[in-house]
Amino acid sequence: MENIVVGLVVTCDAISGKDKLKRCEIDIGQGGTIMVVTNAPNVRESSRVAVALPGAEIGDEVIKAGNVG
Repeated sequence: MENIVVGLVVTCDAISGKDKLKRCEIDIGQGGTIMVVTNAPNVRESSRVAVALPGAEIGDEVIKAGNVG
């Protein structure tokens, strides 16, 4: 599986005005962190999570970077 890594959740904060969404900063161990938006109820600081980076293929879908507005 290419472009899939294990990351460490550094911060995880609720997004105001959104019932279930959280904004998480994740250390992906490649010299930096990325921001991810999730609705997973079990994600919190210090969790280890699977991260599909841009270009990863999940089923028939290719993961792309995007913006949440």
